[in-house]
Amino acid sequence: MDIERVLNELGLQDKKAKVYMACLELGTAHASDIALRAGVQRTTVYEILDFLKQKGLINSTPKGHGTVFSAEPPEHLQKLLHDQERMLHKAMPELQSFFNAGKPRPKVRFYEGIEGVRTVFMDTLAAHENRLRAILSIADLHEFIGAQWFDEYTNERIASGKKLFVIRSESREVGGIYPSSTHDNRELRFAPRGMEFALTQYLYDNKVAIISTKKEGYGMIIESSDYYLTQSNLFDILWDISRITKRLD
Repeated sequence: MDIERVLNELGLQDKKAKVYMACLELGTAHASDIALRAGVQRTTVYEILDFLKQKGLINSTPKGHGTVFSAEPPEHLQKLLHDQERMLHKAMPELQSFFNAGKPRPKVRFYEGIEGVRTVFMDTLAAHENRLRAILSIADLHEFIGAQWFDEYTNERIASGKKLFVIRSESREVGGIYPSSTHDNRELRFAPRGMEFALTQYLYDNKVAIISTKKEGYGMIIESSDYYLTQSNLFDILWDISRITKRLD
């Protein structure tokens, strides 16, 4: 077995391992003899001997006009290992906090009232991608945020070049407005009969934006790749079974 390598793993690097091995082999010796046996300079050996003494691996005894050093039993190395384990255990919470900080975490932003919900809508216009997928209830949106404001939002979306793929409940329509249109960058499909959606939902940039009805009065943005993937898959399934509508232009 490569003993020096084992000592290196325990924190006795290079010269420290050589000096410790010399102490084990010599039994009791002066620093000059230890330095000669270890192959290190005498000025360096005192610093290393002091380190080994602090670790409880050697002891020193006055003798004549000088000092002799001798190694403690090798079992004391186990104490060195236990000290390292105890230090690691103490540092673990802080190390774990650094580890967790690097992980992507879902972000949830919650908004209340009309102005809060309008903030959610404006976030969709700041999306990096030019495709928005949504499930809308026009009747509920008009009641909550107002028809005029939603018209203005729609015009801004069109001007931004973002194309909307939208599923709506035919039973909650308002006068056939916002049809499929090349000019308006809108592709509309109606959900199968019996499916009604009161909530509005937008999908974009790993985000899911949700707008409630006026009765509950809230909006929220969930930024989570896992949640976005799930909602995207559900949207695509619903899109495939929804009824295609005629284009206005």
